[in-house]
Amino acid sequence: MKKVVIPLLALSFFCKPLLAQNKPSYDKFKEYIQSAYDAHRFQGAVLVAKEGEIIYKDAIGLCHFERNQECDVNTRFPILSITKTFTAAVILDLMEEGQLSLDMPISTWLPDFPNGENIEIKHLLTHSSGIFNYTDAIDIEDSIYTNQPTDKISWYDFIKENSGNEGPYKYSVYNNSGFYLLGMIIEKITGKPYETVVRERIFEPLGMVHSGFDYLGLPDSLTATGLQFWTDSTKTAYHFFDSTYAYSAGSIYSTVDDLYQWGLALSDHKILNKKTWDAALKRQLTQFGYAWRLGKYFDHKYVRHPGGYPGYSSEFIYYPKEKVLIILLSNYGNYGIDCWPIAMGLSSLALDEPYDLWVPVKDLPLTKEQLENWVGMYTYKGKKADLSLQNDHELMLTIQGLPPFRLYAQSENVFLVKTFNTKLIFDENKVIFHEHGEETEWQKKDSNHSSY
Repeated sequence: MKKVVIPLLALSFFCKPLLAQNKPSYDKFKEYIQSAYDAHRFQGAVLVAKEGEIIYKDAIGLCHFERNQECDVNTRFPILSITKTFTAAVILDLMEEGQLSLDMPISTWLPDFPNGENIEIKHLLTHSSGIFNYTDAIDIEDSIYTNQPTDKISWYDFIKENSGNEGPYKYSVYNNSGFYLLGMIIEKITGKPYETVVRERIFEPLGMVHSGFDYLGLPDSLTATGLQFWTDSTKTAYHFFDSTYAYSAGSIYSTVDDLYQWGLALSDHKILNKKTWDAALKRQLTQFGYAWRLGKYFDHKYVRHPGGYPGYSSEFIYYPKEKVLIILLSNYGNYGIDCWPIAMGLSSLALDEPYDLWVPVKDLPLTKEQLENWVGMYTYKGKKADLSLQNDHELMLTIQGLPPFRLYAQSENVFLVKTFNTKLIFDENKVIFHEHGEETEWQKKDSNHSSY
């Protein structure tokens, strides 16, 4: 759940851009997903729907590599932070019933929480509460706490003891703790466990019979082993957390078919009335509605929510105007690998935009002298791309203050960004970025950058 999401240019590419068709064929989607699998960028289950019709549904790769068991569309995957959209829906359902209002302070139900009289329900829904984000303090050495059942009060006390009087903010800072507290508030109001409330109010009405919470308690035949690292020669599994750790911020598991029902609830205004759904999907603060993220891909507006944790990644994205829904559930992921770049290519196919097939990434060894030819600052229409050398053998790309991305050499002057299927082609005083079937030419401004 401690996830870094990098909204780069979109970073995705190939030498010859492909054009989607108005009604892309099943084979086009299959070809694209196969290319992502061959490039070690995706395995798992996929569903794409347009105007209420499923136009692609399939699974690829192994769910249990240790015994060569293939994934299928009925495999259950953790949906991780997509759980937050369900938590938000329960809160909004309680609001419709008059059991709360979004401007009520959380001290109404959590009287001992610091600054609780100033933090309102809406601040938790929009990641603007300013409270301590408990997952920031959890690392691999804390598996004794994350990989076994833990009392909710223990995590609540951990959040409470590390939160001060900062906030609420007038902007959003992604925060798992806010949605953990929302789960506890749901329990206070209903007198039932959070999991029971979600089942009764959402899963059962929508027929989401393959969704639940205790992923580690499922039979192995229904689940997938999560891979943190995946190469031609290496597959490294990562032990998944117990559901009590993620709770109402990220504990749900599901299938692509069940999440399709969630997509229909969103588009057809089920569970909540239209007015409430409209508010949930409206920009409330920064890029967030109530749990949902808002943005654009090309000129197409979307609402989405990703999920990520070592071993797994997920993506749920809906384009309201075009009525396109894309769902990806994967048993491969880490804090640098997620499903969003795959979803962009599927979006292009569904929305009739240019797209690129994935290519396997080589890592050719180049000398320090060869790499230094491309070090420098490059600009394009006011944007800056800084190319620097790290450890004498790694060319790093930084765009406008984002964390550096390593470039992998495919030849002396052609490089790929591994996480985002993006190609950079260097010439003496320029670099061509190729992404989403389009090319931009960036001019080199200087060559005096030093290694670090």
